Amino acid sequence: MLIAAVASGAFLGGVGRYLLSRRPGGWQGTGIANVLACAVLGLSLYLGDLGAAAWGAGVAGALSTWSTVASEVGAAMKARRTPRAAAYLGLTLCMGCAVLWMISPR
Repeated sequence: MLIAAVASGAFLGGVGRYLLSRRPGGWQGTGIANVLACAVLGLSLYLGDLGAAAWGAGVAGALSTWSTVASEVGAAMKARRTPRAAAYLGLTLCMGCAVLWMISPR
C-alpha cells in the first residue's frame, strides 16, 4: 500500500512538473515547481503516515527539481550572468524555506 501511495503521488508530481516546464517554462517554471513542492511537503506533515508518504515523498519529491536549478544557475554563470544566477538561487532557496516554515506545524 505504501509503494502504491508514493507511486501515485509521484505520478501527480511528475505531471505537475511537466506542465510547469511548458507553461510558464524556463527558470520561472522551475522556481514555481520547487516552491510549490516545499508547500506540499509542509502540508504533508499534517497527514497520517500514508498521506505524508504519498504527498511528501511522492508529489513533492517528483514536483521538485533541484538538478534543473543547478543546471539553470550553471548556464547563467557560464553566460556571465552571475548576479542573475545568485538572485535566482537565493530567491528559490529563501522562498522554499519561507513557505515550508509558514506551513509546517509548530
